[in-house]
Amino acid sequence: MNSLRSTSLVIFALIILGAIIRSLIPANYDVTAEETVSHDAKKAAMSYLAFYKKYNSKQINQYQIIDIRDKYAFDKDHIPGAVNIPYAELLKKSGLTQINKKPVLVYGQQEATSAAATLMLFQLGFENVNYLPGNFQTIKQFVLEEFDPVHSFYSAEKKQYNYQNYIRTNQQAAGQAPQKQTGAPEETINVSGGC
Repeated sequence: MNSLRSTSLVIFALIILGAIIRSLIPANYDVTAEETVSHDAKKAAMSYLAFYKKYNSKQINQYQIIDIRDKYAFDKDHIPGAVNIPYAELLKKSGLTQINKKPVLVYGQQEATSAAATLMLFQLGFENVNYLPGNFQTIKQFVLEEFDPVHSFYSAEKKQYNYQNYIRTNQQAAGQAPQKQTGAPEETINVSGGC
């Protein structure tokens, strides 16, 4: 019984000590956790169509483009005019001082990381923060190298589907001539037996 009482007192003391320490640490966030949770990250995603229009009309100069990939990936290739602030350094003072007063456009190696970085910057008080969906490779392929209207509103789940093949299959079903197949025909191997 005494052991249970002393354990309860120790746990209670640790909770009180944690609350005191937490109150001494200043919170540098301008936006509360509730406002961050209610902030719709999907609205912060800039479509490839909007990015393409801004990029080609030089309106992209109104944005500060931040590449949150590591330095090696950035040095290998990046969106022209982008600043490299790796995700791990984004919230450090050295990273935050590189962000100017322009609206921010974030992209990275994964869409989830870009969205998370956008939410963190929003919570720190940056009001106009957007991110590009997908990753640098999809941005490069569908916008920078050759704009592909099929991917104007790219999302990670859209990549799973081959829309051109779907359209071709439906055209054949409707009686239209099939498209010429490129590449080697698929070979089927029948295997019998099992475990």
